[in-house]
Amino acid sequence: ALWKNSQSHFKMSHGALSTFTLNAEFQNDTT
Repeated sequence: ALWKNSQSHFKMSHGALSTFTLNAEFQNDTT
């Protein structure tokens, strides 16, 4: 259970990080 929990937590964190990176790149393009 603990392993599954950390796996999902990693996926959520990675997803948020990817979204943040995409937003930063998009803003760089617009500027």
